Amino acid sequence: MGVIGAILTSPLSVVTGVIRCAQAVRDQAEHKTRPDPAVIRRRLERIAEAAAAGELSQQQKLAAQQQVFLRMRSYPL
Repeated sequence: MGVIGAILTSPLSVVTGVIRCAQAVRDQAEHKTRPDPAVIRRRLERIAEAAAAGELSQQQKLAAQQQVFLRMRSYPL
């Protein structure tokens, strides 16, 4: 059954390869579009520094932080 099995399953191996390739492309795309936690942390730190320096009011600080969190929520985990 080895030779016959190989002949019968070879078309399926092409489909399996295409599926694996598509999954790899999808994983790479998700990885590249997902925000980096370090970037998010830096944005929040800059907002906090600007508020501490008096460049932002409390309301502006909260609005800026909310923008960062809303962007984070738009990406799937």
